[in-house]
Amino acid sequence: ALPDGLLDQDPDAILRRLDADLAASSAPVKIVVGHHPVFSNGFRGGAAVLQERLLPILEAHRVSAYVNGHDHDLQLVEARGLTFFTSGAGGKTGRGFGVGKGSAFEHDAGGFLSVSLAEAARHVTFTFWDAGAEPLFERMLPF
Repeated sequence: ALPDGLLDQDPDAILRRLDADLAASSAPVKIVVGHHPVFSNGFRGGAAVLQERLLPILEAHRVSAYVNGHDHDLQLVEARGLTFFTSGAGGKTGRGFGVGKGSAFEHDAGGFLSVSLAEAARHVTFTFWDAGAEPLFERMLPF
């Protein structure tokens, strides 16, 4: 069963609001966070509806990164000039990866993602960590 209120959501209104908020933002770096992956090489894969409806908004507003969960793994996928981070490795890992394009990092065991913004240095750092808090992979995005 779906959580209460989920079916009452209006995806068109949500996308219009995101588009307007990103258009109004003067932030030097824009990071969008969602549950489902736009692109993923994981067990569940990317969502075609997000590629059709969300991706054009991310591209139009030069979003630096999209962060999601849903797939139970850690991964970094680069596609269409954007960087996609999956951090869903809190449980049920070990399902494997498909063969996908743009994969720069994949880890199919427990772990998490941290994000650190260095405004003076004009970059944001995304670090994947294993379940023991040991660093696995790091990606720095300038802005």
